[in-house]
Amino acid sequence: MDTPASNPYGKPNSIQMTVSSPLRQAWCCGPFEKDFHGAMAPRIAGYTPLYYYDTGLPFGYLLYDSSDDADARDVFCLKIGEPSYSGNIFLVLVRHGAAEAPVSWFRRIGLGYTRDKCSDFFEDAEAKTVTLV
Repeated sequence: MDTPASNPYGKPNSIQMTVSSPLRQAWCCGPFEKDFHGAMAPRIAGYTPLYYYDTGLPFGYLLYDSSDDADARDVFCLKIGEPSYSGNIFLVLVRHGAAEAPVSWFRRIGLGYTRDKCSDFFEDAEAKTVTLV
């Protein structure tokens, strides 16, 4: 954490956190505007469905931290703990946008969770070390 010299207890200039956890790539197509029943998963207004990157099948939902990130398509899912129910809760990340940023730098855009029938989403995911900025 980089804090101003004039006020080390004030608002930080920047913060970075490095973590190691299972990481999987996924994709999304933006939030739905109305409810309707889908063939593979229910569509819920305000929620953004997440899809397996390789098969395109739905596995969960994303709740954005800010509507500014609603255009993100290629996302990464970082597991943040063992499930306390039948699904997983995870951070949804995008690569950090600065051209000089290392490939392992990410920025959080929201919180995700798997549907009940997809609780094995992280089963074969490889643990990666990433830096959140």
